[in-house]
Amino acid sequence: MTRDPLQPVLRLRRLALEAALRDLAAALRQEAACAQTVAALEAAIAQETAAAASLAGDDSVVEAFGVWLRRTRRELDGAAVARDAAGAEVELGRAVLAAARAAVRAAETLAASREAEQCRNAARQEQKDLDEIAGPAVAPADPDAPRD
Repeated sequence: MTRDPLQPVLRLRRLALEAALRDLAAALRQEAACAQTVAALEAAIAQETAAAASLAGDDSVVEAFGVWLRRTRRELDGAAVARDAAGAEVELGRAVLAAARAAVRAAETLAASREAEQCRNAARQEQKDLDEIAGPAVAPADPDAPRD
């Protein structure tokens, strides 16, 4: 029996699908880590702002808070940019995954249709062989032919 040339294509497309799934999972983990960093920085800013706003501190506390806040805002901006980039990677990963799934479905559909065609051809050949074994077909009598 001949080997189906679509099987290697299908195997490669399935490998590409698995790679797309792994890449999407990695992008989702990265996005979650960046979002967690942003949330932690925002919580720290809120907590330190409340502490600096209390009347118990003197001017040095407020000045230290100002320096800290500028540095933390830069970190927050960087973390937000990283989160947005990770979100873009997630969207790209989802698009690649959808394309990989479509490619696998297309290869599977083509392989199934080729297999069905081969089965139909085999059935036709088997019927042809059976017809040849049965011998020549007897022609039906012509109803209009004169009778002896």
